[in-house]
Amino acid sequence: SGGSGGNSGSSGGNSGGNSGGIMIRNASLRGVAYTSVVYASGLYVANNKSNTAAGGLLIQSAGAQLYLSNSTFTGNESANSDAGAIYTSTGTKVQMKNITVTNNKAARAAGMNLYSSTVDITGLKMHGNAARGAGGSLAVAGANCQVTVTDAEIYENEATSGGAVIVQSGGNLTLENSKLYNNKVKANGAAVYMNSPSVATM
Repeated sequence: SGGSGGNSGSSGGNSGGNSGGIMIRNASLRGVAYTSVVYASGLYVANNKSNTAAGGLLIQSAGAQLYLSNSTFTGNESANSDAGAIYTSTGTKVQMKNITVTNNKAARAAGMNLYSSTVDITGLKMHGNAARGAGGSLAVAGANCQVTVTDAEIYENEATSGGAVIVQSGGNLTLENSKLYNNKVKANGAAVYMNSPSVATM
């Protein structure tokens, strides 16, 4: 199945479960499984709250795909878990272009938590995000997680460790032509914090 959007958004949602804003997952009809493939542009996802993962957008189910451009995520919150703005889960594939992630909050990974997925991002601004734990802005984690980020500006985010970025638990991050500055931590890694086994190429 597929979808397309432009100049649309989600605002002020509140979920007791996963995703306060938008959830993308596979579906089945009469015993036949369908893989979600979503194309979206011009989203404005603001002020949503989830008590678990993903305040703004959750993409889950292995094989699900998202192609997202020219979109903003601001003021979203994952109150007790990961990803104030965006969470990608095991086996998903995501391509993003020209994305702004600002002023989101979470227990961990206040901006994005990219977990065991394949993600390619070009043109990313992340600032003003705050995590109570690790990962002020971006977290890359999990087996077979392959993330490439190009032309990013990540600044003025806060966390206990990994003020801008945390890479852990087998995650693999390639960061190209990007700026990380003025991020704050209480413990380790104001810009990047890594836990073994993980790989970061910059």
